[in-house]
Amino acid sequence: MAVAGNTTPQINLLHGLTPVSSSITANWHAAAANICVVGAAGVRYKVHSLIVDISALVGNFTPGMFISVNGVQKQIFPPVLATTFIIGTNSPALALINGTYGIANALTITGFSDNVADNGAAIGFEYFLEAM
Repeated sequence: MAVAGNTTPQINLLHGLTPVSSSITANWHAAAANICVVGAAGVRYKVHSLIVDISALVGNFTPGMFISVNGVQKQIFPPVLATTFIIGTNSPALALINGTYGIANALTITGFSDNVADNGAAIGFEYFLEAM
């Protein structure tokens, strides 16, 4: 809505950065491995979506999200450390972030499978960021 006498232009700040979409292979059963790192230390972003594709896996999958809090890496997801997604029962893609999530440090996404056959499988990921 225009205000009489106001000559300040309106700026549209609702553009995001180019979406990141890729995949990574790792030995998911040997130990939790990094899927992706979103953001960087000291840089503020809004994460609007972060999806992980686990459709290539045959074992049950446990995701993790970690961020530095006061200089110490802390697990922030899952809230219960034993949260596991069961292949064939749960969705083949997980919306780990679905909404706006503000970060000011690197957000590390990890994954672990309970089946050795998943070593070397590709896990896809996609996320959307907006600079703050």
